[in-house]
Amino acid sequence: GNFGTAADGGGGDDDRSRRRRRASKMIHFLLMINKQGTSRISQFYGSSLDGPARRQVEREVFKTIVGREKTATNFIDLNGTTKLVYHRYVGLYVVVGVDPADNELLAHETIHIFIEILDRYFGTVRELDIIYHFNAVYAILNEFILAGLVQETNKEVILSRIKQMPQLGGSSKAAAVAA
Repeated sequence: GNFGTAADGGGGDDDRSRRRRRASKMIHFLLMINKQGTSRISQFYGSSLDGPARRQVEREVFKTIVGREKTATNFIDLNGTTKLVYHRYVGLYVVVGVDPADNELLAHETIHIFIEILDRYFGTVRELDIIYHFNAVYAILNEFILAGLVQETNKEVILSRIKQMPQLGGSSKAAAVAA
């Protein structure tokens, strides 16, 4: 529902309840993990987890999704606190962790848009592109998702912003995208 409506608990919401609703509609993390379990991209949003705790989450996520049947759904409950939505692209699992009440299809579409942007930037994105150009991947991710919320879905706008970044705009991949 809309913020501050009767359906959401009345029009007299305080800031804390609005923040709680807003926070429940966010991405908690986005991971790109290869078939061997190595994280290639690991971005956590709004988390106080330190490095070892984040690596534990990554291992738990990988163990949860790797053994699943190919015909199984791409939505999994993780300990009742996080819903995993994932898609496997060639040799990489792209996983987002969202609140259990969040829309799985929107989370899945978020993954798809991110991969489409990477494909436009790299041609056809491969694991080696992510390994050798991780700064570009994080820059694209940061233009797309900020603080766990999708900020921009227009691929051309995101790629144009990336091309304008001095440290990334001079690459032959970005120049090819602009052509």
